[in-house]
Amino acid sequence: TFIVDIMSLGSGGEGVGLLPSGKKVFVDSPVIPGESCEICITEEKSKFARGKCIRLIDESDERVIPFGEEVPGVELAHMSYQAQLKYKYDKVRDCLLRQGGFEPDFADQVMRDIVPAERKLHYRNHMQYSLKDGKFCLKARSSSDDVIVNNSPLEYEVFARVRDVMTRIFADYPTRLWGGVVIRGSERTSQILIELVSYLANTSEIILRDSKEYLDATSMVSKLDEALGSFEISGIVLRISNTST
Repeated sequence: TFIVDIMSLGSGGEGVGLLPSGKKVFVDSPVIPGESCEICITEEKSKFARGKCIRLIDESDERVIPFGEEVPGVELAHMSYQAQLKYKYDKVRDCLLRQGGFEPDFADQVMRDIVPAERKLHYRNHMQYSLKDGKFCLKARSSSDDVIVNNSPLEYEVFARVRDVMTRIFADYPTRLWGGVVIRGSERTSQILIELVSYLANTSEIILRDSKEYLDATSMVSKLDEALGSFEISGIVLRISNTST
């Protein structure tokens, strides 16, 4: 293991530091510039390495979520909103220097401060979940494992009601018909579109038949209608993704 100071964030939000040898290391954990951490190396190349933070030594004042607490689907949730804006500003500036080949003085001249969002939470109108034992999951940033979604701070609040209804149905009527669910919504029209994703190798006709029978047997549509208040289900779509194409 090595003690590393996080100097900046990479393009994917990963921490960037230097190993004692001087080699750049990308820390695939929710760390913040200014923090010091103990890491273990997970991959090493000739010009860089990748590591994972196993212990936070010095914590940044910009940290708003304790180290080790995962918020799946929200890669920068551990940083204050002002720190997020600075990261995005620096990312654009770095593109001008590295990809654009512009001089720092010119970049500083043309750059403007990022306009903050008026709505910082519950604005995302399109979510893609995997299903694991009938529970809605998102991928963990640190391990790519499925993490059960209990609280998703960016999604439309009504999506939580959709997930609650469907989770109870899946618990009462277990099924392996679908491996994922996609929810799209519009607060302007108060409509919700649900997409059920099947990875089964069965013929499309069988999957379609069994899906229809499941929806009817569980009264899923009427139960969703009861729970969604002013929102309505505009449609339920079946996507069959059982081949590479």
